[in-house]
This record gives sequence, structure tokens and C-alpha cells, in this order.
Amino acid sequence: LKNCEETVCAVGPLVSVIPQSDGYFSKYISFFFLSPFFMGPSKYKNSFFNRNFEGTVDSIYLGFFKTEDLLSIGGFNHELERKQDIDLFRRLKELTGKNLFISNSLKAQYILKHDTVYGITKRSYIQGTYAGSDIGNIRMAHIIPFLALVFFVIISIFSFRAGLTIFLFYSLMSAFFGFYEKRNFLSLPLAIVIFSLVHSSYTLGNMIGLVGSFFSTTKRDSY
Repeated sequence: LKNCEETVCAVGPLVSVIPQSDGYFSKYISFFFLSPFFMGPSKYKNSFFNRNFEGTVDSIYLGFFKTEDLLSIGGFNHELERKQDIDLFRRLKELTGKNLFISNSLKAQYILKHDTVYGITKRSYIQGTYAGSDIGNIRMAHIIPFLALVFFVIISIFSFRAGLTIFLFYSLMSAFFGFYEKRNFLSLPLAIVIFSLVHSSYTLGNMIGLVGSFFSTTKRDSY
């Protein structure tokens, strides 16, 4: 951090993911978790597509910060239920005018607690509700599944064949990204099922979060 402090306000590690349990499917889920197609592109994840990446990023995992910078922005906003890190990074970059940086000389392991199909689906749903309800800190990557679903539904209404083609293309994309993270032929069907469940639950959470946010805003405006 000291060597690049003129342009960088925080440095984070490359992250590999390991499952908490020894379940057979847990290993696949932990590899899928790295994929940019699973829960969005995060360059700090040491996936097949970001192997040994180093450079500026939008967010980091853990990392090293200058104490005076964190004190000057008041640290984390404890009033936020979720996404405190995204809010912190935004305020930190605004204060310093500098970037976040990933160094491939720093390594970290993330232990995935939600390493079952039910667990990762539930996690995805909860993240979707928070993304939908926290409009101020939402990024385009957070609402892509929702927009994709809207597009798919509209196209399918006008043309069943076009909708089926989109679904098959999505399945092929899931299989492709899953296989490249875990080079095993079982990855192909598992990726199609697990990616679909994760994206569907996240999108459902998005919709519920957006509806809840709309009604809470309407209720505040009525007073």
C-alpha cells in the first residue's frame, strides 16, 4: 500500500474459495462460486477467468487500508443492514480520489458456509432482497438477473421458439462457466441446475426487495 499510495487507497488479496463441509456437491458449489456468471463478476475471486489478476477494481475482500482514511470517513455505516463494504468503498474513493487495488502477491481463502444447494439458494435470495431494497448502493451487476428475466418473459410472450432458444443458450452458458471452474463432466448438468436455482432465487429476492422498497418509500412520503 505504501509503494502505491499516490494512486491507491486500499489493497486487497486474490481469494480462493473452499467449502465448509466435505459434501460431494459442496466442492462443486465452491468452484461455481468463483465464476463471474454465478453471482456476478468479482475480480478479487481467483477464478479461471481472473487467474492471478492484478489491477484496479471496484471492490476488494478484506484488504489493507490507511487508518487515517477510515477515521476521516467514520468507518462503516452501522445503520446499513447489508452492503456496508460497498458503501465504505464508495465513500473512501470519493474522499481520496484514489482506487482500490488487487495484488496477486496477496492470497486469502474464503470458507463458504452456504455450500449446499439449499444454503446457496437461500443466500442468493437474501442477497437479492437487499440489492432490491438498497437502491442507493445498487450496481448494474446486481440487477442483471432481474432485467434478464424481464427480457426473457417479454420475448417468450411474443415467440415461444425465441424464448426456448434463449433458455437453451442460458443453459449452455451455465454449463460452460461451470465446467471451466471445475473440469469434470458432472459439472455440466450440475451447473445448469445450480446456476438456474441461484439466479432464480436472486431474481425473486430482487422483486420482493424492490416492492418492499417502493411501499416503504410511499409510506414515508404519505406522512
